[in-house]
Amino acid sequence: MIDTPIRSFFDMTLRTVLVAAGVNTDMDAAAGGQVAWPGTNFDSTLVAEDTAWYRPTQIVFDPTQAGIGTLAQNRFRGIYQVDVFGPSTGNYTEQDVIDLLAPVCETFKRGVRYSNDPVIPRACVTCNQSWIFHSGRDTLTARWMVSARVKWVAYLDN
Repeated sequence: MIDTPIRSFFDMTLRTVLVAAGVNTDMDAAAGGQVAWPGTNFDSTLVAEDTAWYRPTQIVFDPTQAGIGTLAQNRFRGIYQVDVFGPSTGNYTEQDVIDLLAPVCETFKRGVRYSNDPVIPRACVTCNQSWIFHSGRDTLTARWMVSARVKWVAYLDN
């Protein structure tokens, strides 16, 4: 897919942030994994009740032409959403779960830029803003659910 470099950038960066925070980024919940990576089978019922788990989602809109000629790039816009489902046991509060997402918002804040070539970027992703947009209780599992969104724009070669 055309969005593979974009997805790779966000997923690899998110993995680094979560590992630094002590999150098991294994794709297998049965092995203690806490991230439901896109395109993987993830059973959230296998995550311990006292452990949070994450669900990243990439939403890519249709590209538009960003220039004229055969070397013109395509401009993609999209949203990278990270949901965290907090522990359903203990004295965890909504703010505790929001705090779990703070490093994600900080990592993808406005102006963060990724390029495969710093001089002539032929594939460039720029984050426009990140914010926590939803929080509440998941009615099925009684877990706190908090979501963060990152708006981004990317320029990729045809």
